[in-house]
Amino acid sequence: MKKQNPSIEQYSGKIVPYDLNAAWNSHWLMAKLRENVRPLVEEAAAHAPVPFDPQDLEHQSLFYLTTLNPSELTDSAIVEAVDSQRHFIEKRLASLGNRADLDYLFRGLTGRHHDLNTADRLKLKKDSGRIKAVGIGRELTVEFRKIEDPKVVSLFTGDLHYIHQQRADGDAFGLFFAGDPWPWAVETAEMSSLARPYKRAALAAHGLNPDNAAELTRLYTLPGCPLNAVSILDGLVARHYREQGVEAMFTRTMPAYSKSKSTTVAGGMNRVLCLKELKHFFEKDTSGGADAWRPVTRRYVEEHPHAEIRMTDPAFRLLPAVDVFMTLRRAGGPADPRLNATSAIFFNEPGLPAKTYARNHHRNEKPAQEAEAFLAGFRHPVAALRGLLAGAR
Repeated sequence: MKKQNPSIEQYSGKIVPYDLNAAWNSHWLMAKLRENVRPLVEEAAAHAPVPFDPQDLEHQSLFYLTTLNPSELTDSAIVEAVDSQRHFIEKRLASLGNRADLDYLFRGLTGRHHDLNTADRLKLKKDSGRIKAVGIGRELTVEFRKIEDPKVVSLFTGDLHYIHQQRADGDAFGLFFAGDPWPWAVETAEMSSLARPYKRAALAAHGLNPDNAAELTRLYTLPGCPLNAVSILDGLVARHYREQGVEAMFTRTMPAYSKSKSTTVAGGMNRVLCLKELKHFFEKDTSGGADAWRPVTRRYVEEHPHAEIRMTDPAFRLLPAVDVFMTLRRAGGPADPRLNATSAIFFNEPGLPAKTYARNHHRNEKPAQEAEAFLAGFRHPVAALRGLLAGAR
């Protein structure tokens, strides 16, 4: 008997109008929050007891701020968010124990090195089948290879990548400077047989075999890495799976936080697989003597039903997460005729078993007034601001 493919209706999926080109960098509130977060992150990184990736702290701070009701967004709330997330990052990296390795991996932050340098980045180029990183007076050979050491995969996907949950069940690929045992870019992938059921249903709706696609699960590049790294690494990974007869490759993106769409679509993944309601999760942590909230993943929440969790506030209205894909070989089945360049499959997040932290919606007027003054400094449509604050109270 022929195996039945999953359907989007099984997972409460529906077809909605959607234009990927209009979604990137269109969340005006997030753009403004980033402007306020970034100088605090730079200050924290400059005085940190252990080196860390400023992008990690920026992401965690922005994610945490979405758990606040918009009427709570004040300067002091932003400072508190950055400080609390800095604590967790420093604690995580200090626990690794080898300061020399951290100094080496984050050497690009110092502005003194010829290979990784945030102030003077090299650029990747392909030349007669070889990859080179070039700059003024510099040219370094770059190697693409599989990463076999599970400790390296764990470090890059669990400790350095901003999601902080390792993904080591599939393949791991890296870009290395010739002769260096450490990669400076790492991408992990798993076959779609391990993917979330709703993603498998979306693959089938696009006429793709839900058991024969590769999902890119993590991508991390060290600070100061060469330009073009993401698109070239994606292309090399795509070639690897194409040669193995894999039908498609897909990955998740978050347009709400993207400065541009170029880093994702430049590698060829420019078709929408599906949309998913975007939420961030934080677990209550009292190990420092006071209540704080450390970032966790949805998978963690599902596996810890008694955890006390804070999640993205409904009034924040984040843009959905977007899974994008590219075909590596001709699709073997028929696609849903309703899917085209201006439509997409949307899935809501199902309920969670964890104990959810109840937000206090009985506030005095002062925080709301401070937040309204803070938000009023944004460049935004007046109606959008009023609607946001009306939904926040």
